[in-house]
Formats: sequence, structure tokens, C-alpha cells
Amino acid sequence: DRRIMTEAVAEALRGGSRYDVEYRVVRPDGEVRVVRSQGDVTWDKSGGRPLRMFGTVQDVTESKRVEAAMQESEQKYRELFENAREAILIIDMDRRITDVNTFVEGYGFSKEDLIGRNYLDFVVEKYREQAIEDFEQLRRGIPQEGEFEVVTPKGVVTADYRDNPIARAGNVIGVQAILTDITERKRAEDELRKYQAKLKAMASEILQTQERERGRLAVGLHDNVCQNLVLAKLTLESALRSISDTKLAASLGTAADIMGEAINQAESLTFELSNPVLDAFGFVAAIDKHLKEEIRKKHGIAVEFKVEEQVDPLEDDIRACLFRVTRELLNNVVKHAKAHKVVVGVGRRGDNICITLRDDGAGFKAAEDTRKSSDTVRFGLFSVREQLEHLGGRLIIESEPGQGTVATVIV
Repeated sequence: DRRIMTEAVAEALRGGSRYDVEYRVVRPDGEVRVVRSQGDVTWDKSGGRPLRMFGTVQDVTESKRVEAAMQESEQKYRELFENAREAILIIDMDRRITDVNTFVEGYGFSKEDLIGRNYLDFVVEKYREQAIEDFEQLRRGIPQEGEFEVVTPKGVVTADYRDNPIARAGNVIGVQAILTDITERKRAEDELRKYQAKLKAMASEILQTQERERGRLAVGLHDNVCQNLVLAKLTLESALRSISDTKLAASLGTAADIMGEAINQAESLTFELSNPVLDAFGFVAAIDKHLKEEIRKKHGIAVEFKVEEQVDPLEDDIRACLFRVTRELLNNVVKHAKAHKVVVGVGRRGDNICITLRDDGAGFKAAEDTRKSSDTVRFGLFSVREQLEHLGGRLIIESEPGQGTVATVIV
């Protein structure tokens, strides 16, 4: 995989796509792991020479294994679904079975077992009331569909049914019932849900691990690198005041200026790694600062921040998740909405925390779930929903072309 990595690095250093690549590594004990490596290039003031690359390497082996297991499960589910047999029954208005096709043998029946019997005899007790109600709707000529459980010689089977009235001269004289055995499909769905739950739990743990690691790096960058840079700058400035040599003084002054710029860059990196305001003062203060520093000052979008009811203090995982999803939604406003103003509201609805973001941008067809929007928007909203669902929360999007967008986060 070396070529994959070297080409990605070369592309980033040429000013192309950011460095973001997956490859395999071999541990000292011989175990092969899959990692995802991401990085950004820092350029000089002219933008023509790369100075350094800063990024992370994350072990994604387990995520890949779960993903492969899910794909295998989905493949089995598709095969079961495509090969499912269908049984067709003809039922008269007295609920008696008058004819069946040979596919009933897949359930363990013979034709003689069914013809002449009341079909309710084979419906599991808890579904009979619904089956009777469906039959009354069929008498009125209204097709019915759903799921129920059927008692068969092979045991209880979950079946998907599609019932259509048989009419003659405007009168309903019978019912055609099509049954599809979905027992295995339901089992596969249960397995798939289990895999999805595991994957979501793993994704949440990865995010929390990333947050902790970023916090650790930020502390080290601030407490060690930044302080050493400040000390070096003060030393240079002190030496500068005692030097009479003009050229040497000019060189030291330039060095001090460069050191000051390095301090600012290090502090900026510290903030990007882990928001110190979020940890020290809470969610509301961190969003307020993000709106002022990033959205208004950096991107020129007018902001209005309304705190209807205090929500801090919050548990660490909830606080971090709310900040991440709010920041992601604000990033969508900056990148895609073409908005002039964004209003952010924070409050409570009963026991829930509610965050509302309203912009006056281009908007989109929310009913289409952003299928016609860019892949970036789709992935961003998918990521937000996944993070919120793990906390039992949800995201509601309301938007129309030309009328802006309202995004509501509820946890």
C-alpha cells in the first residue's frame, strides 16, 4: 500500500486534495492493521512552499471488520429475500379456502390440508382480530397488506400478505391472498440491527476517543510548545533591547516577529484540536464564541444567538456531541447555504435540550432528504443524525428552495 500513501502525500503537497487515505500497516508482532491517515499542509505566506503537514492516524481495523460483516449480512438478506417463495390462496366470502397453488408445500402443507378450511384457523391468535378487520375491508373492495404469523406443520412462520378482492359484476365474491415467507428475512433484519447497533456504539466510542486525544494534544501544545515559544520570544526581545548593532538588531526583530506568528499559529491549532471554552465554560459559551469568531468574523455572516433557557452544565459526551453537531450544521450554512444571517436558539422542551439553527440562505427540498444536494451535505447530515441517534436524539430539517433552512436538534 506504500504507493497509495506516497501518491496521496504528493497530491497534497502539490496543492491538490487534502491528505486522506487508508492503508495497511504491519505491527512488530506481524499483525496487519488498517489505518486511516488524514492531514493538512501548512504553506508559507506566499502559498508557494509547503512548510509542514499536520494530521492524525486512526486505527479503523475493527470498523472495517464490522462493515464487512454487515455487508455479508446484507448479502444473505438479499439472497433470502429474492429467493423467497410465495403461496397463493383463493378464499370465498365465508372465509373458506377454495384453492391454493403448489408453493404452499414450502410451508409444509398439501392442498388437501387447506382446501375447505377457514383461513383464520391458521392465523396465530394475536393476529386474528386484525385479520377479521382486514377481511371486512376486502368485502368493501379495499386491498389489504401487512404481516402476520401463520401456524404451519413446520412451526410458526412470519408471512408478508397482500390481499386483493376478487370482483364479478361489481360484487366482491372472494379474495386472492399472496403470502411470502419472510421468517428468515426478519431474522436477518434482527441480525442487521444488532450489527448496526454495534457499529453505532463503536463510532461513538471512536469520536469520544478522538475528543480525548485531541484534548491531550491541545494541552501539550499549549502547555509545552506555546509556553516555550513565548519564553523564546521574550528572550529575543530582551536581547534586542541590549544590542546596538543595527543589522543584528534587525535580524533579532525579524526572529521575534516570526516567533510571534508561530505562537499565534500554535494557539490556533490548540483551539482547533480541542475547544478550551467548551471544557472550561460549557456548551453555550463555546457556541457563542464559535459564532462570533468563525461565522461572523471569519466568514462575514451576521449572527444572532438566543439562549431561552440555560442548559449547562451537561455531561461530557452530551456537551461534546451537541457542540460537534451544531458546528457541523453551521459549516453547512457557511459552505452551501449562501446565507447572509443565521439565528441560533438554545433552550429546553420539557426534559429535552433543543437547539434551532435558522438561516436565510438558498434552501433545498427537505422532503427529498437532500438527495439532489451535494455528497458533502448528505454525509454531513447523515453524520449528525448518527451521532444524535446514539444519544437518543434526532435532527429535524425544514427547508424550501429560496426560503432558507431551519435545522432543529433535540436531545
